Amino acid sequence: KATVSVLNWSLPPLTVAGCLKGFFGAMAPKIGKVSDAEKKAGIFSTTLEMREVPYASSPRKVLKYGIMGYTKEVKEKVANGEEVPCVLAISGEKQQHVSRFFQSWKPEARGWVTVTPLRPNNGELFFANERSMQPVLEMVNHLKSFVNVEGGKVHVVGTSNGGTSALYFAAHHPELVKSVHVVTGSLTQYVVANVDRILGIPIHIIAGDADELGFHRAALEANGFLTSKEHPRTKLTILPGAGHFTVGQFIDAAAFWAEMEALRAET
Repeated sequence: KATVSVLNWSLPPLTVAGCLKGFFGAMAPKIGKVSDAEKKAGIFSTTLEMREVPYASSPRKVLKYGIMGYTKEVKEKVANGEEVPCVLAISGEKQQHVSRFFQSWKPEARGWVTVTPLRPNNGELFFANERSMQPVLEMVNHLKSFVNVEGGKVHVVGTSNGGTSALYFAAHHPELVKSVHVVTGSLTQYVVANVDRILGIPIHIIAGDADELGFHRAALEANGFLTSKEHPRTKLTILPGAGHFTVGQFIDAAAFWAEMEALRAET
């Protein structure tokens, strides 16, 4: 019988310093630090836009997210009623930024759209509970209001806390998910208890064998748990020499996008 460790998460104590940090942090740009030189060199996406929309459930609150790849060409496809493949990319750490890893994808060169939700300053990490996952659902619904999302489903990719959130989102909303890539991440109690909800979704778990935060073991445990449940589409990749903060540099971009295109083609 497979054993699995689930991630235990709790809200940190609320302090005046923390409130001030959160307030001033909201004023800072929520993007990975990409220089103009790097953009000119074509290393990172040049189409990153930051957007704000009101919550459908609470119009007084504002939801922020980044969108990449929504170019003139993509807009023309949408205007013509054509479907566009979309990635829901969930960042790690505090989940309030668009990571350089996602920006390095340059989805505009492939005809894909990538969106990244930003956690509200007064909100919990996306995988904390169903309420904390609501902004991600709202963002996907907003995306579908102006982009004809291919098949009505997104391909979810998450890193670190985002990998944990990716599985959590898939378990809550399997009807919106085409595939999941966990680029380091952990199982939550909800996913373990509701694993039957994701059995039909292709899941690729990726981690480095030099991960400093223990996600190598978490990847092995998650894969062992899913295969013990006879999950038909579980794939595990362990990258030699990759650490937690460098794993993105070890991922072969061409192979990654070839896999995404193959998943996209599945009916």
